[in-house]
Amino acid sequence: MKDQKYIYESPDHGGTIYRRKLGETDRELYHVSNEVSDKLSAIKEDKLWGEIRRAAKSNKVLQDALERVILIYQLSKEHGTEQARRPF
Repeated sequence: MKDQKYIYESPDHGGTIYRRKLGETDRELYHVSNEVSDKLSAIKEDKLWGEIRRAAKSNKVLQDALERVILIYQLSKEHGTEQARRPF
């Protein structure tokens, strides 16, 4: 059996690399750079927070929790620290 030969392609100059078998059009994701991976993670997190905010409009428990998170964030900014102390 011969070794399989692949064509490697990157539509974004190395951010993602796809490979496909020589002579075929179906491709598979082969590599994702750290930069692209970090961006994808940030997008997923932003989407999650958006979903949480939308759900909080009709969910009192989520709404209360978000208000506490916002308060803690604002207090930590006022005190010039990124790490707020736990109140208990």
